[in-house]
Amino acid sequence: MSDLQIRKLKKQAQFKDIQHEHEIRRLTQNSQKLQEQLQKSAGSFTPRDKLLQKTHEKELTAYKQTICRLEENNRCMLEEINNLKETLELHQTGIDLHIEASGAWTNADT
Repeated sequence: MSDLQIRKLKKQAQFKDIQHEHEIRRLTQNSQKLQEQLQKSAGSFTPRDKLLQKTHEKELTAYKQTICRLEENNRCMLEEINNLKETLELHQTGIDLHIEASGAWTNADT
C-alpha cells in the first residue's frame, strides 16, 4: 500500500469517526429529551386504582348529597302533613261549633 492510499484511508476513517461522534451526540440528546418527557408525564400519571378510588368517592358524595336532600324533603313533607292535620282539625272544630251554635242537631233530637 502506498502512502497516498494510507492517507486516504486514514482520512476516510477520521471522517467516519466524526460522523459516528455526531450521530452519538444526536442520539444522546434525543434520549435526554425523551427521558425528560417521560419524567414529566410520569408526574402527571394517575394509577388506575387511584382513578377508581376518586370515582368511588365522587359517587359516594353524590349519594350522600341525594340522601340529605331526600331527608330534608321528607322533613318538609312531615311538617306540611302536620300543618294540614291541624288545619283539618280547626275546620272540623269550626264546623262542629257552627252546627252546635245553629242548634240544628239539638232541634232535630227533640
